[in-house]
Amino acid sequence: MRVTNKKKANVCRIEDGRVQLPPSLDRSITEAGGLDEILSGLPRAELLEKEAAIHRALADPVRLRILHALKKCEMCPCVLKEITGQSDSKLTYHLHVLEAAGLITSTPLKKWSIVALTDMGRHRVRDD
Repeated sequence: MRVTNKKKANVCRIEDGRVQLPPSLDRSITEAGGLDEILSGLPRAELLEKEAAIHRALADPVRLRILHALKKCEMCPCVLKEITGQSDSKLTYHLHVLEAAGLITSTPLKKWSIVALTDMGRHRVRDD
């Protein structure tokens, strides 16, 4: 029985100074306009960084809990503290991450702060 190294199959080969791709992949890239066309169609670095920040904000269960609670109605941090079971400093951190990602907004109202979803935040919270 012959054992093959599967990792080797995933390595690009260069022959005559050109990357050798499987024909179907080469055809796919050509149909997409070539590598230069693919690269020119990618979002700018700052937009990708903003998208990454949104994904990092959504990658925490506490922050997701906050977003789902805010989908019901606007709240103040003291109510969100009860909902999440977080200390003041931890809740402040989570709210800062969500606000920096553009998912929530905080508006002062007399001595309170009212936290609400932005349109983007509302769009990112699933209904299930």
